[in-house]
Amino acid sequence: MNRNNTMKFKNSITIKAGDKARELINKNGFNKELIDVVAGAAGGPKWLILRNLDRAIFGQWLNERKKPLPLIGSSIATFRFACICNKDSEESFKRFENAYISQSYEDNRTSSFISSETANIIDTFLSNGTRDVLNHPFFRLNIMTAECKWPVSSFNKITQGLGLSIAFILNLLNRDFLNLLFKRALFYDKRLYPDFFNSDQFGIEKIALTENNLKQALLASGSIPYVMEGVRIDSKVYRDGGCIDYNMDLKYENTDGLILFPHYSNRIVPGWLDKKLKYRKPFKETLDKMVLISPSEKFLETLPNKKIPDRNDFMDFNDKDRMNIWKKVIDMSRVMEDDFNLISTNNNLFSEIVKPL
Repeated sequence: MNRNNTMKFKNSITIKAGDKARELINKNGFNKELIDVVAGAAGGPKWLILRNLDRAIFGQWLNERKKPLPLIGSSIATFRFACICNKDSEESFKRFENAYISQSYEDNRTSSFISSETANIIDTFLSNGTRDVLNHPFFRLNIMTAECKWPVSSFNKITQGLGLSIAFILNLLNRDFLNLLFKRALFYDKRLYPDFFNSDQFGIEKIALTENNLKQALLASGSIPYVMEGVRIDSKVYRDGGCIDYNMDLKYENTDGLILFPHYSNRIVPGWLDKKLKYRKPFKETLDKMVLISPSEKFLETLPNKKIPDRNDFMDFNDKDRMNIWKKVIDMSRVMEDDFNLISTNNNLFSEIVKPL
C-alpha cells in the first residue's frame, strides 16, 4: 500500500467485492452512480457499529445522487433506511440513536411491552411524519417482511413456539422448505416498482407503501418472532423480515450496476435460522455485483468486550452499563466514517484495499 495512503487510512473497514463488481469498478472507478441497489441487514443492536458509516455513505457520498436508488432491508435496516429518507436524515438518526439506546426491559419483557416500545422508537424517528420518507428526491424505501402462515402466525406463545421449532427443522433440511410457513411480503415505494429481483423462492407479495401503512410495515419488519407480537395488516400476520431475509440474499437478477451492502459483518447469512449454520452460503448471483463494506477484524478487537453490540447485551449488562458501552461503540466507530470518506475520494486507495467476495 502507498505510504501516504497508509498514514491516513486506519484500516477500520474492509471492502470485498464480487467478480462483476470488481470489473465495473476497475473500468469506471468506485462511482456512486454505479450503485443500483443498497441492501441492509437485520440484526438488532448490531446496527450501532454502522451509525457513523451510514452518515458517510448516505449523508455525504450519496447526497447528490441523481437517479432513483432503491434501499432494501429487513428489520433494523429498514429503521436506518427510513431515517435516511427523512428530509433531515441526521436529525432523524440522532432521535433514533437516542431512543434505541434508551430502551429498557429490566422491569418488563413481555411481547406486548417490547412491541409497544419499538413502536415508540419508530414514532420518535418519524416525528416529522411519514410524508418525507415517501417523497425523498432519489431514495426509494423497500421494507421486507415475512407473511406468516399457521402456526407461526399464532399469537399464542405455545403454538407459535411449536411453529418456530418446525421452521428450525425444515430449515436444517432445506431452506426452501420455509415456504411452508412463510411468504415474502415487500412493502415498496410506489414511485419505483421493485423489479430488481424476481426470486420466487418463497413466493412474494409486493405492497405499495402509503402514509397509512408505513409505520405498520416498519414495525412488522422488526417484530422478532416469539419476542414480539406479530403485526396484523389487512387480516394477515407479518413478522420480522429477517425470518427469511436476514442479509438480503436476493440474487438481484435485473440489475446491471453494483449492490452496495454496508454490513456489520463480513459474512452474509441468508436467513435468521442460518446464523449458526456456517455451511449455509448466499447465492453466487447475490455476491457477483455486491460491494460489502464492514468493520475490520483489527477494529473489532478495539471495541468494548471485543465485539459489536447485540441483543444479549440486554441480559448481560444492566441498563446503565449497556447504554455506556453502546455509546462508546458509536463514538469509536467514527473512524469508519473517516476511512470511508477517504476511500470514496481515492480510487487508487480503494483498488489497493478491495478484496474478492
